[in-house]
Amino acid sequence: MADALLGPAVQVLVRTAINSASEQIGQFVGFKNDLKKLQKTLIEIQAVLRDAEKKQVTENYVKIWLEDLERVAFDADNLLDDFNYEMIRRKVEIQNQMKRKVCFFFSVSNPIAFRCRMAKKIQKINMDLTSIHERRTKLGLLRSQNGARDAPAFMESRETDSVTTDTVGRDDNVSAIVTELTATSNNETISVLPIVGMGGIGKTTVARKVFHDLNIENHFDERMWVCVSGFEKHFDANRLFGLMLESLKVPMPEVASKEAKVQKLKEILDGKEPNGKKYLLVLDDVWSEDPAPWDGFLDSLRGISSAKGSWILVTTRNEQVATITAISSRPCSLEELSDYDCWLILEKKAFGSREAPDDLKELGLELAKKCQGLPLAASVLGGMLRNKGSDVWHSILDTGLQNIGGNRNDYINKILKLSFDHLPYPSLKKCFAYCSIFPRGFEMERNQLIQLWAAEGFLHSNPRNKMCMEEVGKLYFNILLDSNLFQDAEKDGYGNVLNCKMHDLVHGMVQSISDSKTLRLTESGSVHMETASIRYLALERSEKEMPFPSTESFKRVTTLFLQGSRSLNDREMSFFMLRTLRVKYCDSLTKFPKNFKNLVNLRHFDFFSEDKSSDIMPFEIGQLQFLQTLPFFNIGEERGQQIGELRNLKNLSGQLELCNLELVKSKEEAESANLIGKPNIDELRLLWNEIDNSKNNDSEYNQVLEGLHPHPNLKGVIIERFFGDQLSTWIGELGRLVKFKLQNCKNCKELPTFGNMPFLRSLHLKGLDSLTSIGPSFYGRSGVHSGSTSQRPLNLFPALEDLILENMQNLREWTEATVHDGTMVVFPVLHTDQITNQWLSTLVLTIMLLNIWLVLSP
Repeated sequence: MADALLGPAVQVLVRTAINSASEQIGQFVGFKNDLKKLQKTLIEIQAVLRDAEKKQVTENYVKIWLEDLERVAFDADNLLDDFNYEMIRRKVEIQNQMKRKVCFFFSVSNPIAFRCRMAKKIQKINMDLTSIHERRTKLGLLRSQNGARDAPAFMESRETDSVTTDTVGRDDNVSAIVTELTATSNNETISVLPIVGMGGIGKTTVARKVFHDLNIENHFDERMWVCVSGFEKHFDANRLFGLMLESLKVPMPEVASKEAKVQKLKEILDGKEPNGKKYLLVLDDVWSEDPAPWDGFLDSLRGISSAKGSWILVTTRNEQVATITAISSRPCSLEELSDYDCWLILEKKAFGSREAPDDLKELGLELAKKCQGLPLAASVLGGMLRNKGSDVWHSILDTGLQNIGGNRNDYINKILKLSFDHLPYPSLKKCFAYCSIFPRGFEMERNQLIQLWAAEGFLHSNPRNKMCMEEVGKLYFNILLDSNLFQDAEKDGYGNVLNCKMHDLVHGMVQSISDSKTLRLTESGSVHMETASIRYLALERSEKEMPFPSTESFKRVTTLFLQGSRSLNDREMSFFMLRTLRVKYCDSLTKFPKNFKNLVNLRHFDFFSEDKSSDIMPFEIGQLQFLQTLPFFNIGEERGQQIGELRNLKNLSGQLELCNLELVKSKEEAESANLIGKPNIDELRLLWNEIDNSKNNDSEYNQVLEGLHPHPNLKGVIIERFFGDQLSTWIGELGRLVKFKLQNCKNCKELPTFGNMPFLRSLHLKGLDSLTSIGPSFYGRSGVHSGSTSQRPLNLFPALEDLILENMQNLREWTEATVHDGTMVVFPVLHTDQITNQWLSTLVLTIMLLNIWLVLSP
């Protein structure tokens, strides 16, 4: 199925190469004519790509032509990467004013050698492209009016409702399972009910509906959902216990022992109740048929809680697994849906809340029969037909779903492949195929995924629609959700999609169409395949040592995911084309290699460790000037690890956490981070560590905080353990602030002005030991009205929804808001107030009663 990606891959490669060539033409004078020729030939070839993609299905010579073009375009893209790398290298060299002989990083690219090497390469590529361009005429490839670019206008898309659980035809199954799980006659410590059925039949959907049923919520003290995808070879009880704790919002280090995790679960589920807590555990997608580890897992669970009536709900495709796991219950076997139920699902996905037009209902019922009773097939087919006319419905029915084999797997695989084929843009197909780097069941974060797509060059801004790359990425994400190729979307309290997953069958398809570009190594470092074309590499170590593959074998890798305990050395960090690096659960990693700073193409660096006390940080990260993602920065005392390394990282976006701020000693040093010059950062976390404060004064800390002045675009601020007594005025000037948290700032005596912030939704104050009074400055300007009381009232805290105050032990006074003239409304939309101190609760309640919807006369 990898051929499905050939056409889109070539189109994206060609388009990226054209854009790169345009950028490089003016940078290297000696190659100007060669680069212009390369660009011109690629543009002419681009014009026939759409016709070639259509004809490759039936004409083998066209397919061969596309394969040859992909190879040369890949070489051209790599060549242009080399040019870009050389340009960055020279800028870094000039910036650092290097006076000594350069080491390996620079010696491989001296200017004369570079010119000789590049001259031969670009001449060879231009000859190959010219030959390919001439062959297009013999193949009868026709020019399209708009070339092979994406459609001239982006299709309309709305926020998907995929987060909603659709259980058409399954209400009886859900009801029966809920009744069995909540029966009061169950005296077993643990019972197990398996839900079994083929892939795509709706097992997870039924389990999720049961999990969120109100009767279930009321019956069980705790509920845990654990996705077991990826455990098919080994039933890993230790990892399962960790995921159970994570579901309970109690994460533990990945390296923690099984015994430590079991004891923590026992503390939560048994230690605080006389008879223990009754819980429901969902294990979604179980594969292992070995009964021994399963029995050991159950033995551990029986010792965790003494309560009677706890249940495990297992979903599995495997009848043998269902037989092994069932306790006190018979497996629930899901049957195929009726054709009419499949039509209801298809209709809902295609039309939302609207009813299908009469001319499509008959067609729809015929298409529903092709789904073979599988709700996933109906969902994907409906998503594919969204906003499509009757001609497309006829085409899918008459040609797209003809000549399918007799078993249901053939049907659903054909439908999934059709859905991929009908994605509207080649670049969107590449974005979707990129997701093959994630493991089965992986929770993909929307914003991070869009950043990864952008880093790979798959997103291009569209001037005709005035869409930036981020907006194009959001559109692509929504299309994949609407098409049901992404599902299980989770949203925040404001309706924004946070993350989603791929169904196992969809994940299998995306791997099959990307197998030549993506490689996942989980146990062995040996690779028996051609690696020169690999762009996306994922290394997941288990408990056994896994040798690191040769960087020479994967010299064109642009995305590298590392997971599992290991160290890194200079040889392993020689991916000089790397744009994205994710390091997770490498808890034995004590330092990054010295040559990390040489990854000058790096856009996204995401390092996650369970050890929150770790001060590990790459050296001289400030040289990575294209870096966009850097979740946290651990400030050190050595040169190369100080806060000034952030100065030139102007493209940082999303969340940034600054740790060890007690090492910053002056306003000037804090200003060297140039936070005010980073407009794309959304949330800033400023963290100090507890130290001996007797040698420091409040003024020094106040000045440091003043020097950390961020860009006014900031939407979230979290400040922890700040030792100064006065917060900076810039906090009250953040006009787009949505969230503010002030925690354990024990010397802080006064709060900033928050009342006039139009977008502030969440305000969390905790452990402010020196705060004794909340006065008028907290509300802001209130005396702004004059004249008639019929004027529009003044709104203070107009958007504040959540107000949390904890451990404010010395707060004794909170004055109400006042207005000199006119009317005033305070806290008009507040719906959550959490106050832990009883005396403080009474005070705040009194003040809020005085403030909320307070109307004052002149």
